[in-house]
Amino acid sequence: MMKVMLENTRLDREGEPMEIATVVEFLISDGASYITSTDILVDGGTVANMRKLQAKANSNK
Repeated sequence: MMKVMLENTRLDREGEPMEIATVVEFLISDGASYITSTDILVDGGTVANMRKLQAKANSNK
C-alpha cells in the first residue's frame, strides 16, 4: 500500500522531515492555541489523490 501511495503523491516525492517539523512547530506554538480536534494532513496531497483515484475506480465498475 505504501508503494502505491508514494507512486500517487501529487508532489511526486516523499516529504522532508523539516516539512513535518514546521507543521509540528506551528501546532505547539501560541499561534495554534485555538486549534482542537482536527486532522492536518502533511502528505503532499497523497490522501486527496488516493480518494480521487478510488472514486474514479468505483465509477468504472
